[in-house]
Amino acid sequence: MVPTKITIITILTIIYCAGIPSDSYGVSSTSPWWTHFTYQFLHGSFIHLLSNAYALWFCLNKKNASFKNLLSIYLMSVLASFIIPSSIPTVGSSGMIFSIIGINLISAPTKRNIIYTTIILITGFIIPHIAGGIHLTCFILGFTVSAIYKNINRFKNDCC
Repeated sequence: MVPTKITIITILTIIYCAGIPSDSYGVSSTSPWWTHFTYQFLHGSFIHLLSNAYALWFCLNKKNASFKNLLSIYLMSVLASFIIPSSIPTVGSSGMIFSIIGINLISAPTKRNIIYTTIILITGFIIPHIAGGIHLTCFILGFTVSAIYKNINRFKNDCC
């Protein structure tokens, strides 16, 4: 589990240190279609990278760290960027983190997790230059896909 987290954070750090301009590769309503697949790997500042790495470290767990699940989480953030257009380039892996938070809320719907999730979702709409719409969309996608998957597994267990 820890090697997966370290690998992801290392890749994000290397990409940040490479100095790839986020305004060219971030996704916005005027950017090329392929930027929907690159924006998750770019960060606007070192603090942005650190905050995403910190959140990723604590949100990613054994259940969602498989390659298949990480690919699904990545594709949810790609889908969200197509659903919610942005007038400025959007960058960062926080969309994927919000998908993970949605998934985790299905597996552990405690009062504490619900309050925490509500606060961070609201914060995304209050603080300027944060993509609250993409965060919310990724959260809803992660939550919904996880709920459907959980119910399918429950149905399989009840029938078989």
